[in-house]
Amino acid sequence: MSRHRLFINRNCGSWNGLVFGVVVVTKKAQHTWFDSNTCHSLPKASSADIEVQFESSVLVKFIEKAQLAEYAWVLNHLSNIYWTFKMPVIDDTLKDESEEDINIENEMLISQGSIEEELIMSQNLEIAEEYAQVFYDIAQCHYWVYTYVHILHRELNLANIMVGEKDGKKYGVLNDWDLAISLDKQGATPTLHYRTGTRPYMALEQHSCKWKGLHRYRYDLESLFYAILLVASSPSPSEECEQDSDDDDADDYCHWIDYGDRFLHREKKFIIILPSWEPTVTHFFRGFFQWLTELQTCLNHGFHAFWRHQKDEMDAVEAAKNWERKRKKGKSQGEDWQPQPQQVLSIFDEDTLGGHFSYKNMVFIMHQFCGKKLETRSVEWQEMVQKQKHLQTERTGTDGMPAQDG
Repeated sequence: MSRHRLFINRNCGSWNGLVFGVVVVTKKAQHTWFDSNTCHSLPKASSADIEVQFESSVLVKFIEKAQLAEYAWVLNHLSNIYWTFKMPVIDDTLKDESEEDINIENEMLISQGSIEEELIMSQNLEIAEEYAQVFYDIAQCHYWVYTYVHILHRELNLANIMVGEKDGKKYGVLNDWDLAISLDKQGATPTLHYRTGTRPYMALEQHSCKWKGLHRYRYDLESLFYAILLVASSPSPSEECEQDSDDDDADDYCHWIDYGDRFLHREKKFIIILPSWEPTVTHFFRGFFQWLTELQTCLNHGFHAFWRHQKDEMDAVEAAKNWERKRKKGKSQGEDWQPQPQQVLSIFDEDTLGGHFSYKNMVFIMHQFCGKKLETRSVEWQEMVQKQKHLQTERTGTDGMPAQDG
């Protein structure tokens, strides 16, 4: 099957409090993303050989599933699209910008427009606890979509973490599902050889030139970790003009947008492998220090377990090759060789890094902020919190770090 890249160019405006967005898609182009909120050019890896699935069609699936009363809560965490259209179009501007990279004459472009509920950028919140609730809401929404609709977002970044308001309460809204994919399609297409995501938020493994895997759900959770890190290392709106001297180096992570895969792979691996890593956070976001250190501990334990498992696998393969070489040599000399004993390797769950980095661990870490409980929206997650607390108390006698999944 031929491979090609998917190019998405989004331009947005507003009209009477509503947001109007246009998406232009072609099968071949340089993968570039234009952030409609900051008008800055962001690098974005692209998908391949898949039928374009626009956000409105994905949201319809969510709404249908959320008709059950027990799932109704999730509607507060998804954007409302009031009207959409799509049509074939030839964009001369896009052609002019991309003529060196593609032959657009034979490509089909699709333009989609939508009128959506206006949402607030998460960076515009003024209370640290509100940021925490928004991030926690995003984790809960992501879990519900992945578990019950079997769809993976694959593009979790700060531009897609929005805030909705209803009856005076703020809710985290997970936005922009244009690159989402159904789990039953992910393994059957060549997209597993391509990455989706925005570089500063992409998972560690996706920065490696050797990565050829599926987009696992923990990649989105790792993206959420980096989103929290980038926010916590930035000054609050009130601090932008009067930043404390202690925070001079706190925005180092914010410069990740300027660097490529090799640099980001090195930086993120450095964060993950350090056993006593401490994030540099600004004074306003100091409450996220505990979240970040505990999430990093989960990643640290998970990756070390993963690397040990990989080494065990390589050692087993090498041992089998050595035995086969010796067997052939012995057989040629008339020796009687018994079959090689089978080496049984433990099964390793790569989706959760051996149970260390999972939804369960994330909910246990994020359900409270600075000692205050946040709102856990679903009954299922409320039960998950209680179960994890019970397990932690049984194993350690404390309510500290979350217990590893069994």
